[in-house]
Formats: sequence, C-alpha cells, structure tokens
Amino acid sequence: MENVEKLQDAEAKVAAMQEALAGIQSGLERAEQVAVAAEQAKERAEQSVKVTLALVGLSVVLIALSLDRGPLTGMASVRGGRTVLIDLPATQP
Repeated sequence: MENVEKLQDAEAKVAAMQEALAGIQSGLERAEQVAVAAEQAKERAEQSVKVTLALVGLSVVLIALSLDRGPLTGMASVRGGRTVLIDLPATQP
C-alpha cells in the first residue's frame, strides 16, 4: 500500500510540474510577442525621427530660399474666384 501512495504522490507532482511547464511556455510565447511588437514600435519611431528631420531640413532650405529672394515685389489677391497679381514697388535697403 505504501508504494501505491508513493506512486500516486509522484504522479500528482509530475502533473503539477507539467502544469507549471505549460505556464512557463505560455509566458515565453507572450514574451516573444511583446519583443516583436517592441521591435516594430522601435522601427516606426526611427522612421518618424527620419521623416521629422527631413521636414526640418526642408523647412530650413525653404526659409533660406525665401530670405535669398529679397523684398516682396508682388502679391496675389483672389477676387471673384480669379487670382489677380498686384504689383508693389520694390524697396531699397
């Protein structure tokens, strides 16, 4: 009888270990999913930084070009659905 009880006790411990192992495997799978999602988020963030820097660079170029053009010599006005160019005198510095 004693051996039967030991065998049943050992079977219960094995079952408990199998349950624990299944929990660990599930946790590892979830950790892998989180790692993949984090890597994807990192790649998107890096792409956003690149786009932001490109837009800042473009803004700097456009500002430099607008400053290089000199004073305003004309202005467009919309009247009745038509665009009309109004000539303004150039100013001398």
